[in-house]
Amino acid sequence: MTETGRSASSRTVLLPGVPTEHERLQRIVQLCHTLANADRLEPMFDAVVDALAEGTGLQRTSVLTLDPTGAMRFRAFRGLSDTYRARVDGHSPWPPDCLEPAEILVDDVRTHPVTCDLAAVFAAEGIAALAFLPLVAGGRLLGKFMLYADRPTDWQRAELPFARAVADLLATFLSREATQQRLLQARKMESLGLLAGGIAHDFNNLMTAMMGHADMLRFEAPVGSPVRAQAEELLAVVGEASDLTRQLLDFARPRPLQTEAVDLVALVAEARQSLAHLAGEHVRLAVVQRAASLPIEANRAQLLQVLRNLVANARDAMPRGGHLTIAVGERTRPGGGRLAELAVTDDGIGMDDKVRARVFEPLFSTKRDGSSTGLGLSICYGIVSHLGGDIAVTSQPGCGSTFVVTLPVTTAQPQAARPVADAPSPRANGRPTTVLLVDDQTAVRRAMGSGMRSLGCDVVDVGSGDEALAALAQRRFDVVVSDVLMPGMDGVELVGHIHDLVPDQPVLLVTGYAERGACLPPHIPVLPKPFTPSELWQRLHSLVREPA
Repeated sequence: MTETGRSASSRTVLLPGVPTEHERLQRIVQLCHTLANADRLEPMFDAVVDALAEGTGLQRTSVLTLDPTGAMRFRAFRGLSDTYRARVDGHSPWPPDCLEPAEILVDDVRTHPVTCDLAAVFAAEGIAALAFLPLVAGGRLLGKFMLYADRPTDWQRAELPFARAVADLLATFLSREATQQRLLQARKMESLGLLAGGIAHDFNNLMTAMMGHADMLRFEAPVGSPVRAQAEELLAVVGEASDLTRQLLDFARPRPLQTEAVDLVALVAEARQSLAHLAGEHVRLAVVQRAASLPIEANRAQLLQVLRNLVANARDAMPRGGHLTIAVGERTRPGGGRLAELAVTDDGIGMDDKVRARVFEPLFSTKRDGSSTGLGLSICYGIVSHLGGDIAVTSQPGCGSTFVVTLPVTTAQPQAARPVADAPSPRANGRPTTVLLVDDQTAVRRAMGSGMRSLGCDVVDVGSGDEALAALAQRRFDVVVSDVLMPGMDGVELVGHIHDLVPDQPVLLVTGYAERGACLPPHIPVLPKPFTPSELWQRLHSLVREPA
């Protein structure tokens, strides 16, 4: 709401000798030029407070912006003491009126309801009156200008139009800057995602071959033999490498996997114990629940991964221990609608502006000992973005960090958990299962074929789609196993030709990276690489028992 000034007989006017309208216009033009050519935010904010002071005749001005936690933070100031700034910066909770996109004119800080609780702080600074001018873009509050006077004041209309014009300029610039940054970040993440997906594809092919041979060695070697132990150690190492490529794929995948309504509040409550274990004994974990239920349209496993990555990041920021708070609440989307808010706050080492600007970049890490892949926060960014949400961070060196995730709330209701069915057992049918294996990678084809033959399958392996169709023209197979990405005819195109030739032919697609995720036929089962012969065996017999 806007507070109007009181009568001029009871209050003094603003400072005498304020600039003329012509001088104000010159300063507006000069500020437009400064903002248009600014390449960093800090000099821009400094230029704005200087323009405010010069255009209003006031010696004390400041600009504050709203951070992801809802606190007002100083970005630039003029004529204020360090003591005052430390006391007011981030003061929480701010009076509700201060967080609304409205102008507030305070003619006397001692009596106005917005400022009376901080009257002593203002008095110590010699501030008797002040004005809150909102920075608003698209109906969203970005921050506030503050004008300070040293005596109770009737804020005159002559000074306010200039300050409002400056506020509109800054809000427009901040909105444009934020849009450009989001666009640049999205393009950068998309390019890096394609690169990560290609790397993961090649890695998964190699690991499928390694995992297949290692699993065969383990199966054939006697229990307790050195060969079996070495094979098990190799499988463990390949498993760790598989986790790394899975992170790459989670980062690269352009959309979430199968989604459902997931209650974010219940998810955090259910995961609390495992998150406390992840944080470690030296970290005290607190969970704050500010809503009863917040259903999100998401993939449950991906939401858990976001939560675990944020907790792991907070843990690493507190090497000597500390406090970690996970808060789940709700806020209103600008323009209407509900948003779920997940805030993860630590009191660790914090970040400077340079680190904070790069914190969501893939492969970026401040650890020099190789203990971090630099993928955790970039994966969080990718998952949240694909869910139509946003993730932001506020942090200062030595003062900890807060990561805030906002996601749209859905009207769908979470489904009750379904019991997990038992895995199918191999079918004993008195004859070997016949398999047509299609993969352009010789090493992968050899490992998969050897593994299936060791389990009793009759395998014909070929290196292309054309060879596969020629083999199918000669005989029938219980199941066709084909890679997705192959030169010439890829796996998806091959499936269409197979079903033209043999309409009821069961097919299993295997892939190290399903490009764009949307090109795979929805009715064809897919097994992601890497996998062991045993996992492949289970999928084959599932298909043979229940033909596609």
